[in-house]
Amino acid sequence: MKKYTSVFMLYARGTLYRILILLLFSILIQGGFFIFQLHSNFAPSISGANTSGNFSSGEEFTIGLETVLDRSHAALIFGITFLILLLMLSLNGCEWNGKQSYTLRRLSIPESHIFLCQAAYHFCCLLIMWGAELLTMLLFCVVWLAKTATGNPIYGQTIFLACYRSAFLHSLLPLADISRLCRNLLAALSLSLSTAYFPYCQRHGRFAVSLLLNAGITVTFFCGEMGYLQNDLLMILAGLAIAVHNVIYVFGEASETDSAMTPKG
Repeated sequence: MKKYTSVFMLYARGTLYRILILLLFSILIQGGFFIFQLHSNFAPSISGANTSGNFSSGEEFTIGLETVLDRSHAALIFGITFLILLLMLSLNGCEWNGKQSYTLRRLSIPESHIFLCQAAYHFCCLLIMWGAELLTMLLFCVVWLAKTATGNPIYGQTIFLACYRSAFLHSLLPLADISRLCRNLLAALSLSLSTAYFPYCQRHGRFAVSLLLNAGITVTFFCGEMGYLQNDLLMILAGLAIAVHNVIYVFGEASETDSAMTPKG
């Protein structure tokens, strides 16, 4: 067990601090766009009444929460950050990192087990990214709500409704949409296996096309409004097929290697 923990920590030391810096930059950029939209869409009340219904000088918000999130380009920034994260994870463990390869060889662990350890670490990284982005979006919603709060009871449900109306927010937090939740979990699992499969193939002199296919499908279909079941099913089936292919290929090749190394007679 100690050997597997060492493999996990070896991969974490190679990328974790870079990932945290990447996420921090992404949050700051999204925050900048959000603040700009928040301030640029306040306008003086035409009737002289503020949003609480009291007739006095004030300001009113000209667009809804979902529109603010869309105009803040949060989904675009998240997508770019996501692709950079996949690149960082897939390059971690490639053969040109001589020190890391030497350490792994000294641990005397089957390469198929190393593949699973790396995939487990990548899955944790994807969960960290999802959690950071979700908390960021919820914080933006709370800030918007505090800026526009009027005492109207409907504002207490604004964030809840936004999770259904905003395609990006609904994809991050599906709530009761079980198919979207299953899709997200399976996509994270499939991508973690694909990013671990890429350096495995690189160490064996091959190029893993499955990572490009998996990333392309995820970026294309991740952001979808509620009710797009066909897109969710496409991601689920594609992710499952790619994950099964990667696992079967790695363990199949490992069993062939073990058979070749077993003395005969």
